[in-house]
Amino acid sequence: MKKFLSIMALAGAVLAFNSCKKGEEDPFLSFKSRDNRIQGEWLLDNVQITKETITLNRTPQGAESRVKSTRTYSFSKDDPGSVVDVTMLNGAETNNQTRPLISSDVTLTINADGTYSSKDSVEFNIRGEILNFKNKVTGQWIWGNSKKNKAAINFTSSSSNNDENSSDFSNPLILGDFNVVALKADQLKLEQNYSTNYFESSDLAGATEITVISNVVATFRK
Repeated sequence: MKKFLSIMALAGAVLAFNSCKKGEEDPFLSFKSRDNRIQGEWLLDNVQITKETITLNRTPQGAESRVKSTRTYSFSKDDPGSVVDVTMLNGAETNNQTRPLISSDVTLTINADGTYSSKDSVEFNIRGEILNFKNKVTGQWIWGNSKKNKAAINFTSSSSNNDENSSDFSNPLILGDFNVVALKADQLKLEQNYSTNYFESSDLAGATEITVISNVVATFRK
């Protein structure tokens, strides 16, 4: 009987530990709650941002052209990284350009009172001109799904100080809805997927359909 009870207790403990694993890369066992683990100052370890823009043009005469532009940013605390631009016109590559980044830094602070702040800075060289994009955001954070699951998180800005340059970098990295892929005592991995589709038309130019798809995967460490 004691042996049976011991087996049942062990099985119950295993189920309890597994229930703590919410994200795909969460630890099997943690003695700290998710609320406790996510709080604190997080420093960027690495990030990859992919933005794909597909433009489909249709003239009044019925002719079509398809332009696909893909921009990929990748950088980490040890490697400034690069920006890669690839353009395809009707399936044929017309541009492939890689620009090294000079420096990159992102800090995310998540507080117990439901507030957060983020600061990011990216510097790179465009045809000999050094550009530095900086953002500072403060706002609120909440778990993005049920409080029991806590596998997603939402960041809402209440104030921001964004760079005036026109670029993807003019938008803060940490803003909106993210899946919490991993939440460990010293590691936080977030993923964001976004897509939108809209149309523009005129009697002279015809119709244009634009689709934007983006993916962000950012890993932070304390």
